[in-house]
Amino acid sequence: MFYVSGLGVDPGFRRCHIAERLSVALINELRSQGFTYRLGRTDISARGMRALYAKLGFQELPIHDSLYPERSYWLLRLCDSKGQGG
Repeated sequence: MFYVSGLGVDPGFRRCHIAERLSVALINELRSQGFTYRLGRTDISARGMRALYAKLGFQELPIHDSLYPERSYWLLRLCDSKGQGG
């Protein structure tokens, strides 16, 4: 499993698909390295990142973080149990 704590884009460069390109590049690299899962987290109010996670195939996890209730957690399966792309 690979976990990314955060991804941010300067407000002046948002809506230029930078986060999407970085995320896709990371996903492709993780797959080539044989990682099985990619876990991410974002703020529940971060509509753009939540939409990007969904677009890329992540599933929102039904986790309630009592220490950080404003967070949501997302999981992407990168490959199956035989190491094939997900």
